[in-house]
Amino acid sequence: MSQVVDRFLHLYTEGYEGFFHLDHFTGDVETSVLKYLICDHDMEKFEKKKEQMRQIAPFL
Repeated sequence: MSQVVDRFLHLYTEGYEGFFHLDHFTGDVETSVLKYLICDHDMEKFEKKKEQMRQIAPFL
C-alpha cells in the first residue's frame, strides 16, 4: 500500500497534482477501517486513483 500511495500524499504534491489523504482510521483486534480522501483536479486521473485504491484494498 505505502509503495503506491506514499508518493501521492498531499505532503509530496504541489499545485494541481492529486493526492490521497488518510481521513479516518478505526479498528480493533479483528478489523480495521481506513477512509481516504482522494483528490485530483483531472477526472480521468481521479478515476485512476480510485481504481488503484480498489485494487489495493483487499491486501490491507
